[in-house]
Amino acid sequence: MSDIPTKILLVEDNPADARLLHETLRDINKNKFELTHIQSLGEAIVRLTEANFDAILLDLFLPDSQGLETVERILSAAPALPIIVLTGLKDESTGIQAVRKGAQDYLIKGQTNSDLLIRAINYSTERKRVEEELRKARDELEIRVQKRTAELSKSEERFRMMAETIPDVFWISTPQVDKILYVSPAYEKIWGRSPESLYESPKSFIDAIHPEDVQRVVAALEDHAKGFWDLEYRIRQPDGSVRWIMDRGFPICDEKGNVILMTGVATDITELKLTENMLLDKTRKMDAFFRHTITPLVFLDKEFNFIQVNEAYAKACQRDISEFAGHNHFEFYPNEENQRIFEQVVRTKTPYQTFAKPFSFPDRPEWGVTYWDWTLVPMLDETGEVEFLVFSLKDVTERVQAE
Repeated sequence: MSDIPTKILLVEDNPADARLLHETLRDINKNKFELTHIQSLGEAIVRLTEANFDAILLDLFLPDSQGLETVERILSAAPALPIIVLTGLKDESTGIQAVRKGAQDYLIKGQTNSDLLIRAINYSTERKRVEEELRKARDELEIRVQKRTAELSKSEERFRMMAETIPDVFWISTPQVDKILYVSPAYEKIWGRSPESLYESPKSFIDAIHPEDVQRVVAALEDHAKGFWDLEYRIRQPDGSVRWIMDRGFPICDEKGNVILMTGVATDITELKLTENMLLDKTRKMDAFFRHTITPLVFLDKEFNFIQVNEAYAKACQRDISEFAGHNHFEFYPNEENQRIFEQVVRTKTPYQTFAKPFSFPDRPEWGVTYWDWTLVPMLDETGEVEFLVFSLKDVTERVQAE
């Protein structure tokens, strides 16, 4: 699989929302995504002319553009890029309208975890890629049907060469799929069955569909001649191995609007599914450890603002976990010596560890002097710069007092 990161343009004027998305992507896999943050639509449009991106995360309400106009303008500037709209809970209907305008998906701020975010990015980029392939194939097919001239054989040959070199299964059938007019050689590799067998029995591809998915696919097949179809399902190859398929098709009409052909692309997305499941599983495990460990843990940015704290830390500080977002560590717990240590860790990029260090909570004077073992570890990005800090602590007050 490619090691090239997915390049994402984030257009968001709220620093807290932007930082949360950045941290969510980084937690998934710091090398998988490359995020560029822009705060206005005008700047975003300029940046799109200067650099290549794979997807856009777009806030609808920006300083220089509001609502659905934001989607329309970004689509005009980058029609080939998948757009995922970011909207508030109260604006969910606007997110739905944005998808109708041409956005690939929408996410509700404050309700987006790493699972939802990676799924939205992966599926939006894959959908857009396939849509572009289908659009290009449809344009070429329409030209072939319209011309019906002496160039038909040359055009057909060019099409066949294209279809036979792509790794996806390209197919053309009659509207009721009672005759297969063309299926690319990739069918044999993905389905494990010969193209000839499909020509002989046009609906034999259904025999390979996983029993749990076959009813849904058959129902869609009976209805798909009415318009575009988009399905994900599993197939079983003759050796018993299971592959995941994303199958997209659309009708080709004559000048009177009558459906004369169906065509589409079936893509093997097994590796994408396996990677997604692996990342989701890893993310769930890491999140479970962070939330349930009895060790107080904190993620801080390099200016010592709280990114995330776990329940153990909130309990140790006698605060609700929701109180930390948007605040600086030294706003809550001012200490000149500790601040110098934190700054040294960022400057030298070297971890710091201390034992039984005394500290008095300014908001809890009744606790008196408490004692802590703690460690501050800088986490570096791919350029070797500090990206964030991991702060872990252990309360040893009882032990020290007993001594």
